[in-house]
Amino acid sequence: MNLSEIKNHLNNIYVGISLGIISPIVSFLIMYNVRIKQQGFVTFMEQIIQVGLLSKLLSLAVLPNLGIFFIFIWLNYANSTRGVLLSTIIMAVTVMIIYFAN
Repeated sequence: MNLSEIKNHLNNIYVGISLGIISPIVSFLIMYNVRIKQQGFVTFMEQIIQVGLLSKLLSLAVLPNLGIFFIFIWLNYANSTRGVLLSTIIMAVTVMIIYFAN
């Protein structure tokens, strides 16, 4: 594969959506592993739901999408940028629903 084929393969809305969804999941798991290693993940989720921190932690988990967004803009990958933006908007709507449901 030459460079233009790689660019065409990566400049895809599905690549952006995939990275935009995987990045918050990974950052959420990193937050879990850094802060609370002693208790199980299910117990951790139950506690943050009881305390009402789920929407706040999900908001923080989406922050790495900002870096991915700017990298795709810098590389002129417009379609991938659209995918990251779409997944970020979906996450924002999800956070709003969770926030107002509590």
